[in-house]
Amino acid sequence: MKKWLYLLILVLAVAVGGCTSPLSLKSYVADGNSMSPTLNDGDKMLVSTDLSEEIKVNDLLIIKVNGKEYCKRVIGVAGDRIEAKEAGVYVNDRLLYKTDFMPDSVVKPEITLGENELYMLGDNIDNSLDSRMYGPIRRDQVIGRVTKVVPKK
Repeated sequence: MKKWLYLLILVLAVAVGGCTSPLSLKSYVADGNSMSPTLNDGDKMLVSTDLSEEIKVNDLLIIKVNGKEYCKRVIGVAGDRIEAKEAGVYVNDRLLYKTDFMPDSVVKPEITLGENELYMLGDNIDNSLDSRMYGPIRRDQVIGRVTKVVPKK
């Protein structure tokens, strides 16, 4: 049954998504709630490994960090200034993510992202292992872009 579901998702994604090659698509299952409410534990994702289009702020990406794969949201690209303060995360001096508590271990001085660097956060900022801990992501750490989400039933 699961194989048929994945095949149906793949066929629909190709039909709706236009010219995306089926060979550039992978399926992933969300593990944990670091991206909640956007993604919840067990939700399925269809991911395009075709990264020829520019990566933009708000894209959901699958990235590889220290041998593990994560889904996170892009909040900063090359040239952006990022700072994690007690009140939240600032991008170009604008508060983007507010939090009630930012542990000292993730409070970081301002950085400016270099060429081919991305800053990634989980939507559930109070429960996410992300760039605040492991720093900016290099473009070569990106596996793919989430194109479809199928909620767990």
